[in-house]
Amino acid sequence: MKKNILLLGALMMVLVGFSQDDSIVELTNESKYELPERYKMIGLNMTPLLTQLIPFNRSNPTVAGPYMMTYRSYRDNNAFRFGLGANLSDESFNNSTATFNMRMGWEKKKSFYESWSYSFGLDFFISGGGFNLSNASNSESGVFGTGVVWGIEYFVNPKVSLNVETAFYLGAGGDDGPTILFIPPVGLTLNFLVPKRARKRN
Repeated sequence: MKKNILLLGALMMVLVGFSQDDSIVELTNESKYELPERYKMIGLNMTPLLTQLIPFNRSNPTVAGPYMMTYRSYRDNNAFRFGLGANLSDESFNNSTATFNMRMGWEKKKSFYESWSYSFGLDFFISGGGFNLSNASNSESGVFGTGVVWGIEYFVNPKVSLNVETAFYLGAGGDDGPTILFIPPVGLTLNFLVPKRARKRN
């Protein structure tokens, strides 16, 4: 618990630090923040930390969705997206709950009100052991496939945002053969914007 409080404090300090310099954006009438033409977003799944600080009547803080770290590289409103998550501890192996999940794909983002935006896209994924979801059974064999994804995002300030996503995947290769998989929006992701530096000309 003490470690979680220290981690939360460190994240708050990072948020304050990121909010000091707004030079990478300009305010507009259509949306509160105008993002750079090219930028990256690096995200961390905050659900495991939040469920330990505020239990939400859930007994298992590891049930946080398949992806613990995300990366998006934007040009205008289009992005290459990547996500990675794993639970590979000795305890998880002993209890047959080890998981590994990876996805990559494309998304398009659109602003709809001040600091809010929504996104939609396409993922290709590979999964082993399960998706870290409540009441989901773990699969001993790997699953791969593709599917559509939707998300909603809120910018706390020009450099920090929070988002959740949901997806429908069509998978193959599992214990039960081809299947349709629903990924609910259980993972709250904290994102940090990193602007791409312009290349220097000789």
